[in-house]
Amino acid sequence: MKPSLVTSLIAFANGAYAHGGVYSYEIDGVHYDGYKWFDPPDNQTNLMQRRWYYWPVQDPLSENITCNYNGAAVPSAFHAPVHAGHTITANWSNNYPFDKPGEPFYCDPAMTNRTCPAGFTCDFSCMYHHWYHGHGPLTAYLARCPPSPNGCSDANPSTLSWFKIAEEGLRPNHSITDAGAWMQGDLGATVDHAAPGWTVRIPARLRAGNYLIRHEILMIELDPPQFYPECAQLAIEGDGDAEPGQEYLVKFPGAYQWSDPGIKVSGTLYYPEGRATRNYTVPGPKIWTGEF
Repeated sequence: MKPSLVTSLIAFANGAYAHGGVYSYEIDGVHYDGYKWFDPPDNQTNLMQRRWYYWPVQDPLSENITCNYNGAAVPSAFHAPVHAGHTITANWSNNYPFDKPGEPFYCDPAMTNRTCPAGFTCDFSCMYHHWYHGHGPLTAYLARCPPSPNGCSDANPSTLSWFKIAEEGLRPNHSITDAGAWMQGDLGATVDHAAPGWTVRIPARLRAGNYLIRHEILMIELDPPQFYPECAQLAIEGDGDAEPGQEYLVKFPGAYQWSDPGIKVSGTLYYPEGRATRNYTVPGPKIWTGEF
């Protein structure tokens, strides 16, 4: 039994403000600001994160699934250093602009010296970021960039070979509709605590070099599903010599298909079969841990 159109529209309205992405990173105690999709790209320089747009990618076969819409490097982009075996934390925000003059455009206490866009007022009093979606997996991928004077800045992400280093799927003893069933639901802040990020570890034996890291949230509440991929540039250090075998490598687009169980299930949360689903397969390849 399909949900009514009204139910679908309510679900969409409730989820609309979740559009956004990774807005900052933490590596070995160092904070790195991310790309601001609402600012002109040419005004943003010296960032590890590549360009992205707040709207979700809704076609897993689109080139936008790789590193988001026009996921190119910003001017004078750099590679953030991280040692193999160490961690990187991604922080999400909805970063959603209100379309009515007089409403707050962006909420970030670190940006109090910014000038508000014409026709808007800015509210910088909020002390936390929001992520409103709660259903679906998180994944993290790496791709080694070919040698180049500018490292990954010159790389076309859709030509690279990607391997998965981490995922967070459905928690044990939950159905896909349950509150608390997904880590994605923990990424939102409350008045009592700041929004947590997601921390993943770089494989300890990974060969050093320049890499793109790709974080992705998949929201399966609606059909079509909503993919939120963002990429950033890393200079991975260490003396490891491990590289993933061919069975771990995928291309974007190409890694996902509409028929994948973890994608096909999108939009069924309000169906009887969704409420009964307690097994979920995260899309993509198996995780590469760095072991031979």
